Amino acid sequence: MTRPYSDLDPRTELEQRVSADMASALTKRGATVTHHGTNASHAPSIADADITVEWTVASKRHRLLVEVAKRSDESEFTSIVEHLNRAIAVAPGMTTNVLYSGLSTSVRMARFLRNENQQRERDGRAGRIVFLPLNRLQTHLSHWAAAPAKAYPLTGLTSAVARWPEFATDLAAAQVFQEEVFPDWTEEEQELDLARLRELAVRQERLRRDIVGLENKLRERGVTGQRAHKFLIYLFFVALYEDKRGIESRATLSGFADYRTKMSPADRADKEFKDWTVHHLIKKDIVFDPDIVTSGMFDRYERLELPDEFIVSTVLPIFERYPLSAGGIDFIGAVFEALARRAEKDNRIGQFFTPETAVISTVRLVSPRPSDVVLDPACGTGRFLIHAMDAMLANAVATATETKEEVEQKVRRERLLGTDIDPWVATIAKMNMYLHGDGKSNVRPANGLALSAYDVFAPRTPARAHEAIDVALTNPPLGDVNFREVAAELARSGSLGKVKAAPGSEAYESEIAAKANRWTKERLRVVPHTCVEQTRADTLSKRVTDWRDKLLLAMKTRDERKERHARRHLDAAEAGLAEVKGAIAAGKLTYVTAGNNAKGGALFLSAILDYLKPIRDAGAPEEWKGGIVGIVVDEAVLNTSAYGDARSFIRDNYFIKAVVSLPRNAFEFLARTTAKTSILLLIKKPDPAIVQREPVFFAKAHTIGYTSTGVDDRNDFPAINEAFNIWRQAAPSSYAGGVVSPARLAKATAKVPLCDGLVSLYQLSDESPTERLDFAYNRMKELVATMGERILLSSVIEPVTRIPNTELVDEEALVHSYAWVRSTDGRVRPKGIQDLQYDTKDLREIKSGDILVSGIDAVRGAIGVVEDDCDGLIVSKEFFTFRVRESSEGKVDAQYVARLLRSEKMRAILEGAITGVSNRTRLESPAQLIALPIPPLPSIKVQQSLAEQVRAAFRAQDEAAKVFAAIDKSLSA
Repeated sequence: MTRPYSDLDPRTELEQRVSADMASALTKRGATVTHHGTNASHAPSIADADITVEWTVASKRHRLLVEVAKRSDESEFTSIVEHLNRAIAVAPGMTTNVLYSGLSTSVRMARFLRNENQQRERDGRAGRIVFLPLNRLQTHLSHWAAAPAKAYPLTGLTSAVARWPEFATDLAAAQVFQEEVFPDWTEEEQELDLARLRELAVRQERLRRDIVGLENKLRERGVTGQRAHKFLIYLFFVALYEDKRGIESRATLSGFADYRTKMSPADRADKEFKDWTVHHLIKKDIVFDPDIVTSGMFDRYERLELPDEFIVSTVLPIFERYPLSAGGIDFIGAVFEALARRAEKDNRIGQFFTPETAVISTVRLVSPRPSDVVLDPACGTGRFLIHAMDAMLANAVATATETKEEVEQKVRRERLLGTDIDPWVATIAKMNMYLHGDGKSNVRPANGLALSAYDVFAPRTPARAHEAIDVALTNPPLGDVNFREVAAELARSGSLGKVKAAPGSEAYESEIAAKANRWTKERLRVVPHTCVEQTRADTLSKRVTDWRDKLLLAMKTRDERKERHARRHLDAAEAGLAEVKGAIAAGKLTYVTAGNNAKGGALFLSAILDYLKPIRDAGAPEEWKGGIVGIVVDEAVLNTSAYGDARSFIRDNYFIKAVVSLPRNAFEFLARTTAKTSILLLIKKPDPAIVQREPVFFAKAHTIGYTSTGVDDRNDFPAINEAFNIWRQAAPSSYAGGVVSPARLAKATAKVPLCDGLVSLYQLSDESPTERLDFAYNRMKELVATMGERILLSSVIEPVTRIPNTELVDEEALVHSYAWVRSTDGRVRPKGIQDLQYDTKDLREIKSGDILVSGIDAVRGAIGVVEDDCDGLIVSKEFFTFRVRESSEGKVDAQYVARLLRSEKMRAILEGAITGVSNRTRLESPAQLIALPIPPLPSIKVQQSLAEQVRAAFRAQDEAAKVFAAIDKSLSA
């Protein structure tokens, strides 16, 4: 077995083995490999390098100096630079670079090498230094040696070295080498991707602990709350700014000491800066950066009152632990999230804590182009804009009028717009955008629901967002938003026009209310509105009818007094009705909103409709022409009766292209909320009358790279995005003469890899515009449709309710022996004596043979049959009990029914039938369960056979539990 490089003696074996392996891999590709030591000793310090590799490409000579070591890598830095300089001086016409390989490359060493490369580039000097850990070097050389000579040419080495700015960690370096030298080595690519995810998970958790620990240290110094939050954001921004600036970072121990030494005597003596060097760095240097000046991100800067001793002892050691230039971690966002999570932010929390994987997937669904104007009206820390920018830059090419560089500059400077209602959060987004490559100048503090009301982005183009946006990407507040307050604030600010009445007067408030109502009617059409005149007309019409009937009755009975009374009221009602009908005919209408609050997702979809261009791509098929929105919404918008009008609004105004259901724990780790959410991909309709003919791409992400407790290796998004891209490419082929052809549509949909329970294409019903739009509901419809012959569950079981006998229950103590049903195996078990605060009327007694169903966890399998050992126990009102119908006794086995309901497909049908709240999926009544369709039951003999297998499994479970209990007892004896 080949010994790993890490086990070899660096004095007598390491260089020799690496040299031999390099010769085996590279000689057949035209390279010359030279070891500058002997068979028994390593290369001397005066040698050009430990090993040199030379080759020729297109008459150009290349040399790679290879340095291998097992010592501390920082100690190698000086000799590496000396070897490089000496080699270039001896052969200036040769392209010379260095590959350093040690056991691992520390953050400090990676920074040294990066700084050296940056300085050489600035000075116009040749030679770059890259690195690769010994274990990866060995793996790569082995793969290289095993491949034919024509595979993996040496040009890959040159390409890898050219990407030196990406060498931030050993894994990042290995990925660059794999991509450039071995582009088709998928096994290595997958292994590196997985390793990178794990590394990021560890680094993110360590960063979270460090941030919380740093905040604790600030608390000890009396810096708390928002002030501590700002201090930490500024500190991390300085560290990232310095890393982005390159050369010698002043946010390292050595760089900080050097900067402090070079401060002028006057500044060192100034009370403002005497012991606050970081404040001096910001105030005297960073704030004068032209990009920072124009963005205004430090306009609200508050003096960073942290003494140098604290910075040196507590802050800088944290910064030196992290490869700040490495991708994968949004450091500014991580600081914001760690502190906001700790403080339990308000209901806008979802806005800030969108999982990175969900952001990336949403951007990929939308696929913004370099020519698009992209808006996030609730941008939080700017993640959607950052990933949109990355996607746009990755696809940037020269056009007929612009070079590639000009296109890239326009993307960064003009085509990324963001707003956040919180000015401090908008400042953080600016910082984050700047650190990720620009775009920060177009982030503004503003209410994202009102961007078409005034020139938010002036003097930029577009100044206001009205029908000017190609792409909207956002995760608005998951909770309710008071739209009345939003509208009233806009009216008071003058954004909705000048207010004529004097502030504080009754007329002023009336004018504000009128302007606010008018604006919500025009711009937040998703909110139900009532026409005051029509409501009055309806009331008066009924009044006219009522008084006319009373008049006729009075005339019939010849009661003159009642006749005069009825006629007077009838005349008044008819006059009022005529007046209000005249106002309606003249279009003099007044609308008032129904209620005060609505889900943020619904409100933003209404506002975004005004922002989007009617036509984004004139050459696209009809349903793909308009402006596009990718948005994360609370599923209450998609599935509750309260938002039926919102769904009708969505279907009237958008083509629904994709609905991607996220798991219930998607936001739990980051935001501590179990709100159920979905990603929507919608395209603005040119005409609300057009009916959608393409099916909707529905998908369910069971895993997204996060669980309720942290980062997870599993992620369904890549497969979902790949399937959607196939559908996006296939959809145009379904058109014939500009209209969707059913025959062609069938061929197009056949190309999509439909994965059972993960991806499906569903056609919306034209008959029900308020129909639910969530994945679970449409999946249920599909499963029921494919069930074939079916019966209702109510035909075989019925609910039973047994209130405990009050004579046998101590109502004062409220102490009972409870039972419950486990979701893991569907078994009803005793829970023991509990003191729970329930009224007796809310408790239920269960009997052997009952089917017990948990209202909360039914969709997760908490359905089982009561056994003899639970007979007579009590369950709380969260449980429902059922019995086999008398008419079905002898034909239906309760255990078979319970197992049928626990099956994967029946639980999916149940979920689609009962999902109706945003934060949990629960059965609200027994009627919801027994209304489910089920396949016809087999013979009672078949049912009993399966039921006996279940009971046998339970008996085996009990026996195993006894064995384990005996083992535990013997171990503790």
